[in-house]
Amino acid sequence: MDLKKQLKYLAINSWWGVLVIFLVFNVLGLKGQNLVPNGNFEQFNECPGERDHYPLKNVKAWQAPAYENDQGNQLQHSPDFFHICSQGKYGNPENYYGIQEAKKGKGYAGIYVHKVLTREYLFIQLDSTLKKGHHYQISCAISLSDRCLHSINKLSAAFTKNKEFQGIKVDALPLVIKDQEGKPQMLDEQENWLELSANFKADGQMQYLILGNFYPKDSIKTNWVSNDTEQPNLKKAYYYVDDVTVQPCKTKDCKELKSAKASNASPTQQKLQAAKEELEAGNQAKLTLEDIYFSVGKSKILPASYSGLKEMTRYLKQNENLKVKVEGYTDNTGRKEANLALSKERAKAVANYLLEHGIAQDRISYEGYGAANPVATNKTESGRQENRRVEISLKKISQ
Repeated sequence: MDLKKQLKYLAINSWWGVLVIFLVFNVLGLKGQNLVPNGNFEQFNECPGERDHYPLKNVKAWQAPAYENDQGNQLQHSPDFFHICSQGKYGNPENYYGIQEAKKGKGYAGIYVHKVLTREYLFIQLDSTLKKGHHYQISCAISLSDRCLHSINKLSAAFTKNKEFQGIKVDALPLVIKDQEGKPQMLDEQENWLELSANFKADGQMQYLILGNFYPKDSIKTNWVSNDTEQPNLKKAYYYVDDVTVQPCKTKDCKELKSAKASNASPTQQKLQAAKEELEAGNQAKLTLEDIYFSVGKSKILPASYSGLKEMTRYLKQNENLKVKVEGYTDNTGRKEANLALSKERAKAVANYLLEHGIAQDRISYEGYGAANPVATNKTESGRQENRRVEISLKKISQ
């Protein structure tokens, strides 16, 4: 007897049947439940028109949040909406920014993520509040538009309790390319869609999701891409976005995914794992903190750095036999004396963070070296960006 016949038999012959059917269909309904309403941008009030300055306003549930940028200015920009019902600027597959079919359905969104003084974000209220301590997976599909001259290396998601949004000041969750977790990534796919995802444990009663670029400009790596479109090129990074999901996942499933693919490993976690292997082999270890950010020209640590610094602090607390030396570096632009002072102040800021979070003072030292010991050329912006860094040296106390 197949499942349908069994359910029908139970429903007819026993009140238990009602309970069984209720439980079966509720379980099936919860499996794969997407907490993002209209995650495929299929529900809208009006087809986007040629003169629309804010086409996303036509899409149900999605909004463009106001936010404060790293210069302290209040901004609100207008993400785009593309659909097969529109012709020209906001069409699908052909539109102002290039040619791309929807990942699913007939519509998708588009945002600037790396542009002078301008970034765009996608903002939405979830169907239900994320529960503190519960595990979830977020995923989305992105594609770099054809007219862009460069791509960037990372995007992220943030979850908040209310509608207030503070741009790069929030503690964002890095999104990584599926099946490439733990590897260096560049988001430069233009022909197809890239699937980004992350597993996480909710640390509060979160109601809202924001997608975009939450990183300071100096921390973003860019890559120039070839472009043979007939339209003028865009000297900025613009991405199409589709198929946004947030789904509950069992703790076991999330842990298995992390273990198998290191899906959520931050740059600091990856470096610490490599350092652990060096130390176990009896060597000293050195790592560059790739996810630490400062205000431009200053030593103030930005909130986007806290996740990596927490990982470093946790590691040092778990390994009390280690000493740490914080080393600051700059590129070669500007005066030598100023660079030397800035590098030392930044190293001191990191050392103070460790001290304030429970690492004993006699285990910590710091120094600034200015533009010395470059790891890349100072003739290009990407090279100078690599040279502006903070390195951590670890050694056993007995060494």
